[in-house]
Amino acid sequence: MSGIRVIPVGMLRQYVGEQETLVLDEAWAGRSVREMLDALGIPSALVGGVFAGGALVQKDYRLQEGDEIRLIALLGGG
Repeated sequence: MSGIRVIPVGMLRQYVGEQETLVLDEAWAGRSVREMLDALGIPSALVGGVFAGGALVQKDYRLQEGDEIRLIALLGGG
């Protein structure tokens, strides 16, 4: 598998043209999730969880070629 797959969940899709999956090229390897969010125009404050390969990671996680990154929107309610 080449590149880095990014799967925005829920309301986060509106920031990427409603795409279910984005594939970033290998040039993104070594950059942080936070840098990726900024470049894609996804507000970091709206991302409640980041999963890499099924494991919860922080926004300073460094992307690796072949990663599958799932972005979970912050949930609110009351």
